[in-house]
Amino acid sequence: MFERTRSFIHRLTHSSVWNGEERRLWQRRAAMTTVRIQLDDESEPLTAQVQDVSPGGVRLQVARDIPHGRMLRIDLPESSPGMHTSVLACVVHVRRGGNGLFSVGCQFSTELSDQDMQGLGAPKRRARSTDERHWERVPIAGSAAYRNVRQNGDKRAATLHNISPTGLALLVDEEIQPGNLLQIELLAQGATEPLTMLACVVYLTPHGDDRWLIGCNFIRELEDHVLEAFVLAGDRS
Repeated sequence: MFERTRSFIHRLTHSSVWNGEERRLWQRRAAMTTVRIQLDDESEPLTAQVQDVSPGGVRLQVARDIPHGRMLRIDLPESSPGMHTSVLACVVHVRRGGNGLFSVGCQFSTELSDQDMQGLGAPKRRARSTDERHWERVPIAGSAAYRNVRQNGDKRAATLHNISPTGLALLVDEEIQPGNLLQIELLAQGATEPLTMLACVVYLTPHGDDRWLIGCNFIRELEDHVLEAFVLAGDRS
């Protein structure tokens, strides 16, 4: 399912990469919650126990080994009735426990919201007062259309919700699961030529009765002058 995004997803994540010396932008909070996960190109979902979580990543306990670098979709607990939110994550370390279960550390491809964290039983808290997101998403003026590359779908209209140099959020009329690769056309207010970008869907949540909010990460960062064309005049510094 996520094979076409695997080669560039590591460059898209904006929180710290986990290695031998773990460096986290956010403090981990214990949370014993059960979630459903879906591995790339596997039809059957798995059940996982959340051991701890931060807005940037999660540690799961599962009954099977999941290789480092594997992409998976995590379906978060409902924060309210009907609110089924999914987020894309990358496996960054795996450890076998003495009980035959595996502890799987994952890095989210987009930061979890306060509402998502509360659904996991662990409200967001900054580890240090100096911690900041790398980019702030801002309201924008313009229009958008997209095409699902993997499904070779037709071009469809979308509503721009917010944007940053590394990604954007779109309001769409269909459910697009994390891991899908989109070709996005952005047309700034007053512009005549659209900007075409490839982006990976990393977040999905319902928005109203018939729409979905999807978070997407660009495969390359927007330049400042391109971003400014979309920012509302009243929000420019």
